[in-house]
Amino acid sequence: MNTPTNLKVVRRRSPGRPPQHKSQDLHALYLQAALETFLAKGYAGASIEEIARLAKASKMTLYRLYGTKHELFRRVVQLAIERAANRMQVDPAAFGSAREGLRELIQHLHDALTDPTWLDVMRLVIAQGARFPALARELRSHDRELMAPVEAFLRQADAQGLLRIADPHAAAFQLAALASGGVRFLIHEPLQSAAAKRDWADAIFEFAWRSWRPDAAVPSTDGRRKP
Repeated sequence: MNTPTNLKVVRRRSPGRPPQHKSQDLHALYLQAALETFLAKGYAGASIEEIARLAKASKMTLYRLYGTKHELFRRVVQLAIERAANRMQVDPAAFGSAREGLRELIQHLHDALTDPTWLDVMRLVIAQGARFPALARELRSHDRELMAPVEAFLRQADAQGLLRIADPHAAAFQLAALASGGVRFLIHEPLQSAAAKRDWADAIFEFAWRSWRPDAAVPSTDGRRKP
């Protein structure tokens, strides 16, 4: 994922088709401009003209690349998903123990899913759900993509005997629900201080570690606990 270009230092490019790396930079710029405009104006209040003006691009360029405002909004949502997934990447091998890795993973989850920009994008999607139900369905279709880094960590730790997790796929979503606070931070402001964020992640970690540590009892197929 390219780092978004600072919009204040953008200059108009010379005519002609840009090379591939420049084209990727321009897409990142246009999507960042769209993101900022949608968050500032809402979906209904945003316009292709405003986005083009912020990106220092022509309106026709954006129509040529994205077709409609709805498609541009869809791409902005995809960008938010990719950024959140990137923030959830944790390599078990980078830590001295599964305990340390799991604690770091939970902090990454909390930070990514309570990031103000992520929450603002989710609020926009929810607000537009009745008008564009296909967009909400598409967002749900990216659930696995979003949780892939978390599931990969849990699956690898379980395979190596560092954690004991009956269903890493389900566990990834359950852990994310706890780390994100569910709807709490969609309705209220997320935790602001670093200490409060650590306390939130610590509480979730203790809960998960007691259930998944290598010597923990795991559920059997008949629903009973076994050592």
